[in-house]
Amino acid sequence: MITTSGLGGITKVVGYVDTPASFTYMAFGSGTTAAAMTQTALVSQTGDRVAATATVASVVRPNDTVIFSGEATPTADGTMTEIGVFTAATGGTMLLRRLLVPAKTYKANEKLSLIAQVTIKNYACGTGATW
Repeated sequence: MITTSGLGGITKVVGYVDTPASFTYMAFGSGTTAAAMTQTALVSQTGDRVAATATVASVVRPNDTVIFSGEATPTADGTMTEIGVFTAATGGTMLLRRLLVPAKTYKANEKLSLIAQVTIKNYACGTGATW
């Protein structure tokens, strides 16, 4: 789910307002609370955030999707139930949080691929739009 603060980051990019920060970090955790737009962090982050790359792809229409990917190596066994995309290694803005179904169990020192996909859909302009 795109968060409220993440939506603010997107609109800054689209409107070229200020100098928006890039979403270049990912993290995972073991939280199971339902995703909500008001969340600003993972519920239970595991380890540090990792560097992420963003790739533009065409899923439904040309250039309609951004795929974020990163690689994490946990130091202990556990279960991954949530992932997030962020603008900074600590703090910053969380673009999105997603619950993983099914959850992914992992072993210590196992390399984990973190992938989050955001597809922009074509919706009509809302009430009051003028052209």
